[in-house]
Amino acid sequence: MEIETDREKLFQAPSFLLRHPEMGKVCFTAFFFAVAIGFSSNSNAVTVKGMKNCAIWLKSHAEQPTPSANALAENAWLVGYLSGVAVARNIDFLKGVDDNTIQTWMHNYCSSHRADLVGYAADALSVELVKRMR
Repeated sequence: MEIETDREKLFQAPSFLLRHPEMGKVCFTAFFFAVAIGFSSNSNAVTVKGMKNCAIWLKSHAEQPTPSANALAENAWLVGYLSGVAVARNIDFLKGVDDNTIQTWMHNYCSSHRADLVGYAADALSVELVKRMR
C-alpha cells in the first residue's frame, strides 16, 4: 500500500498564521518557552535565559497614562506564550478571555509572587484558564 502525499499541503502554515503572519515569530517563541517550562519540572531542569521576574513585570506595568514600550512588548509576549501553550496542548483555553482578564490575573499573581519568573506565572495562568473551562 502506497501513501499518497501532497508536498504543498505538508508545508502549508496553519490558517491562523496565514491571517496573522506577525504572530508566527511570537507563536514560535511562545512554543519554545512552553516546552522549556514543561520540561523544567523533571530532574533535568532547563535554564531559561532572559526571562524577567514578576517584580520587573510589575514595575513596567505600573499605572501610567500611556503603557510603556516594555509593557506593550511584554503583553505581546504573554499573549503569544499563552497561544503557544494552547496550540501545544490542543486546548482552546483562550476562547472568550479578554486581554484585561489576562493582565489583571498577571498583576494579582505577580503581586503575590514577585520572585517568580514571568514564564512560570504565564504557565500558572494557562493552568487556571484550563480549570475555568471545566
